[in-house]
Amino acid sequence: MKPTHAMAHSALEQRWDRIGLGVRCAWNPQRPEVLHHYVQAGRRLSRLQPPREAAIQRRMLALLLHTATDEALPWHWRAMCLEQTAWPLARLTSLWRASADPALETPAQLESRIRRAGKALGLPCRTAP
Repeated sequence: MKPTHAMAHSALEQRWDRIGLGVRCAWNPQRPEVLHHYVQAGRRLSRLQPPREAAIQRRMLALLLHTATDEALPWHWRAMCLEQTAWPLARLTSLWRASADPALETPAQLESRIRRAGKALGLPCRTAP
């Protein structure tokens, strides 16, 4: 039996969720490639489901930010999670510019959340020009 597109999307979303759970709980903090796999799976899922892209990117950004600000997790894992926010931030900024959807956070609001997470990690914050 040949898998349908819906089955493939569902399998990818389940994989993304499992990887996300591992990221959030820092199951493998010595393996930073897990973060890369999480972001890549989210990117693939977004390409396969364009109408849901904003929701997928918001969910990915939220998981990465929650993980980055969780003081119970290793500092280096939290810092790597903060680093990985670049992709969902860039996509959400693009989607915001191309959309009139008032439900989307503005780029300034998103960057503010990321700066707060960096401050919680004790990282120097870059300021707007």
